[in-house]
Amino acid sequence: MGKPRSIPAKPEHEKLFLDMTSFLAERTKDMPAEEMLAVLCLTVGQVIAWQDQRRFTPETIMELVTANIMEGNARAVAALKVTVGNA
Repeated sequence: MGKPRSIPAKPEHEKLFLDMTSFLAERTKDMPAEEMLAVLCLTVGQVIAWQDQRRFTPETIMELVTANIMEGNARAVAALKVTVGNA
């Protein structure tokens, strides 16, 4: 079984990310952050279940998920640093 390779971000990945975050910002204005997180975790869980178990172990998929959660968090923190004093 293979290990999920690091996939360089393509323009279509960034567009999908921006579309999803824009949609979430619009649709979750009145939703507490922890509820939005819970819904997104359900979605991630479903996408994990769709992975080809002949190619990847649960451990390798969770490594991929963890790495991308960390990247998303780093992006959010970097964006907050840019807005300090501008809010």
